[in-house]
Amino acid sequence: MTGHLRFDDATVPSQVTKRYIVVSQFDQTRLGIVKWHGPWRQYIFISANFPCNWSRDCLQDLTDFIQKLMDKRKEPT
Repeated sequence: MTGHLRFDDATVPSQVTKRYIVVSQFDQTRLGIVKWHGPWRQYIFISANFPCNWSRDCLQDLTDFIQKLMDKRKEPT
């Protein structure tokens, strides 16, 4: 959770990689999901297909969250 966004774990047991629903802390709107994109070998954000406004701080929260996922993925298991 951040100041602007909440990241709810939406991973199902059969999935290998994590998946998160991105929710606005302001009005609890589901904004999209963060999931692994194999062809690019990184986590990506997929919008929920409706217009929404993003401040610099909201975008930074999303970027920081994805960076943490990528850092964790690089850790030895």
